[in-house]
Amino acid sequence: MGDHSDKPVSKIKRGDIVWNPVTGKPMKVKFASFGPEVIPMYELGFGKAAIVVTEGHPMLVNNNAKEGQSFEMAELFAPASVSTLNRSEVPHGYTVKRADQLKVGDRVLGEDGKYYKLTVARTLPVKEGQNVFNIKLDTDSTNPDDHMVVADGIVTGDLWLQEQLGKKAAK
Repeated sequence: MGDHSDKPVSKIKRGDIVWNPVTGKPMKVKFASFGPEVIPMYELGFGKAAIVVTEGHPMLVNNNAKEGQSFEMAELFAPASVSTLNRSEVPHGYTVKRADQLKVGDRVLGEDGKYYKLTVARTLPVKEGQNVFNIKLDTDSTNPDDHMVVADGIVTGDLWLQEQLGKKAAK
């Protein structure tokens, strides 16, 4: 949350303030949804951090970063050729990928601001009654930096960023 407390995503609602670990700023939630999901989910994790997300969920990945390297240090050494959604150069050196594109060994950003190799990246069987939760941050920005949140110890994108990845994949 914006005050650095924890709250289950199922309890987050419109108007709540969440923490954006990439910009280092609190962000207002514009939209929160909850509903059934009938497709396989993906489990991604390292150490004690693990999330279960849909196939198209946006994940922040930087395979050029070293294990345990801080986000700020990765920014200093970002290759100029890295590309992502709307930019040809990414100041922070990361790429936004769909959850179903990740594999063990990919480096994702942890809530502590350091990159970690995924030790878990697997498709889960569909469970009866499984649900998903989505939030969209209240910003008109098209910069992926402005659409990041923390979920169970891992930095991930909001629903707006997921929608942009979906549009990109549909082309």
